[in-house]
Amino acid sequence: MQKKITLILTLILALMTPALAQPKLVKTSWEEVHKTISEISKQIDPAKVDVILGVAVGGMVPAALFSRQLDNKNILTISLSSYTSNKEQRDIFLRNRPTKCYLEGKRVLIVDDILDSGTTIGAVKKLLLEEYNVKSVQIAAVFINTDHCQFHPDYWGIETTDWIVFPWEKFEG
Repeated sequence: MQKKITLILTLILALMTPALAQPKLVKTSWEEVHKTISEISKQIDPAKVDVILGVAVGGMVPAALFSRQLDNKNILTISLSSYTSNKEQRDIFLRNRPTKCYLEGKRVLIVDDILDSGTTIGAVKKLLLEEYNVKSVQIAAVFINTDHCQFHPDYWGIETTDWIVFPWEKFEG
């Protein structure tokens, strides 16, 4: 009985929440992503990037596109998770990371598709500086959420408050 009441109250509350409180789903195009990465890349000195580190899974496609723009084929990935399947923020869980010898003493460009809170990218930067002894860390993101982001990258393209759906993602809205 208690569970039914809780469920009913949750549903009523959800229905009463204004639509404006929920982020709007916005699809972006391949053209917009390519153009944005091209513009961001013009700000980055390729001579100061030894390794491009894509944050899986969203940052893997942008990492490949930055690789072409910067003419740097030295790409690695790191896999972390800070969202549940319901798009709720949670503690960061490190799934997979590169071997230390590939990053030690290197100048690393971390790439992600979007910085929402910035928590994940901040954790990656801290990990690289503290455990990998990298020479330097730069961060690039295609989008940044101006409502939530507490950690700004060195380079970013488009500022938004929407929930962005990238062309390589399944659109569920």
